[in-house]
Amino acid sequence: MQTEKSSIEISTDSPEQSEQVGRAIAGIIKEGDLVFVSGDLGSGKSVVIRGILRGLGLPEKIAVRSPTFTIVNEYETKFKVRHADLYRLESLDEIDGVGIFDESSLEYVTFVEWGERCQASVTPDISLILEQTGETSRHLTITCDIDRLKKLDFSDL
Repeated sequence: MQTEKSSIEISTDSPEQSEQVGRAIAGIIKEGDLVFVSGDLGSGKSVVIRGILRGLGLPEKIAVRSPTFTIVNEYETKFKVRHADLYRLESLDEIDGVGIFDESSLEYVTFVEWGERCQASVTPDISLILEQTGETSRHLTITCDIDRLKKLDFSDL
């Protein structure tokens, strides 16, 4: 059964605060989730993903970078994680060839930068849209089912 989705918006003033928002989002992530992360180049997609991964237990010593050229990076947190970047892929066939939406995807939490490129064929559990509003400030829209939104806790910001 599909649950009703809703959105909340939050603004940040620095990359550190954007990463903290990511740590808060980690509290609503479930195994098998597909998370689309959208925004212009430089909007902070990987910063928020890094925060989520830290919130899921990824050690600080492990670097989190956008997989623009590798297409997919994998991480071990309390869940197995795939972080994909579809920016360089031009067709749905190329995206399908990466394998991030195959049967094994249910074993992973999958973060997809530029996920809107395949939105017609798959539906994310969570959608994060980032907007650059200043040199270091960002505006983030989080869309997911209402029950998860109610669990978000930004009190540490």
